[in-house]
Amino acid sequence: MNVSTTVIGIIVLASALAGGVALERYVLNASGYQTETAMQHAAKHLEPGYVCPMHSQIISDQPGNCPICGMMLVEKEIEPDSTTDDSDYPVVRISPGVRHNFGVKLDTVEKRTLFRKVTAPGFVRSIKSGKRYKLRAPVAGKVQQVYVAGKQLVKQGDKLLTIVSQHAEDVQAEHLALYNAHQQHAGQPDEGATDSATDTPSRPGSQAESAPDETTQDLLENSRQRLRQTGLSDAQISELEQSGRILTEFDLLAPDTGTLIPLTGVEAGMVVDAGQELYAEQAYARITVVADAVQRDIAWIENGYPAELTIPHAPSKIWPGIVSQKAVRATSSARTIGVRFAFNVPQFLVQSSMYVKATVVGDRHDNILSVPRDALIRYENETHVVRMLDDGGFQPVAIKTGIESGGYVQVLEGLQEGDKVVVSGQFLLDSESNLKASFRRMAQ
Repeated sequence: MNVSTTVIGIIVLASALAGGVALERYVLNASGYQTETAMQHAAKHLEPGYVCPMHSQIISDQPGNCPICGMMLVEKEIEPDSTTDDSDYPVVRISPGVRHNFGVKLDTVEKRTLFRKVTAPGFVRSIKSGKRYKLRAPVAGKVQQVYVAGKQLVKQGDKLLTIVSQHAEDVQAEHLALYNAHQQHAGQPDEGATDSATDTPSRPGSQAESAPDETTQDLLENSRQRLRQTGLSDAQISELEQSGRILTEFDLLAPDTGTLIPLTGVEAGMVVDAGQELYAEQAYARITVVADAVQRDIAWIENGYPAELTIPHAPSKIWPGIVSQKAVRATSSARTIGVRFAFNVPQFLVQSSMYVKATVVGDRHDNILSVPRDALIRYENETHVVRMLDDGGFQPVAIKTGIESGGYVQVLEGLQEGDKVVVSGQFLLDSESNLKASFRRMAQ
């Protein structure tokens, strides 16, 4: 009797339990009494629940204070998917504090000028030494200011020093007075001059009026010669006669681009003689480089294209040059094609057979929509960037890319000019979006 009662009790309990489960699943849920989605249920199991706003590594599943800074931990809320967001890449929203902690940085989609760049290793094949100059003081006087005091690289036309000369000013003043007197005399006819054939006053344009005063002309030419000896060039003499302005300062300029070497201790206040040697300059050497470019890149290289040279032991300086000849040789084993370059560089920086790197700058594209290369998230079959929306949310976007140059990548499709994209922290946001998409598919 007791056994039968026990069995009946067990059967009743099992039936009640089964009925309750059936009521909850098929009646209450079907009538709209379900209060929790799969996304909300999954959020309950995500850790951590609390995080420090200033130190993202401090996490906890309970409220409290940060042991580093003492700030109160804030609850990390998981925002459920919006039922209206049916895109493949759900929007992710994070608070400003979390954005700061994760180091999220933005950049703007802009139109830029991109170049196709091809870098190839190579060797210095030949070196042609540059011309050597001796630079002398243009006039005798006192050095007023020194612009280049030690051995260094200079460009053609760079100002090296300035000299002031009282003697040169006096010679110019004397020449200007003589020149003005000559001009006045040449412009005024002699009232007493007559035509010898007719014993009448000479007419304008006659030989007696137009003949220059030989004595004054000789004095003028001698004065010009004195100016040349003083240090003035013919162009400066012509400018003096035309403008009437006396030069008070004389600059010594670099005649070429090269290495400047002071011959004496040139300093401000020193007295120099006209023609005194002050500097020596060694012009840049002309070098030939043969570099091996990968065969797939040879289509982007043409004769005359601009090039850049990088010397390994002096990498901070880029030396410009040109492509002088492409396809000078082919290597089947390495699948490379030799390209000849020409560069002007300081001779002391290079030696024959030295290893260098040459970069061809060609295939210019203007007004190309582009994003920083750091913004890209590359998958096997597509490329993503994370775009910031107008309301502050973040959403991954699939894009199509073109050429890459100088840290930027051409955007063919997927973005517009002015869009904001994430260049730091984008992998976290993209992963969050993928996680939300997975939860949404689970809820369906």
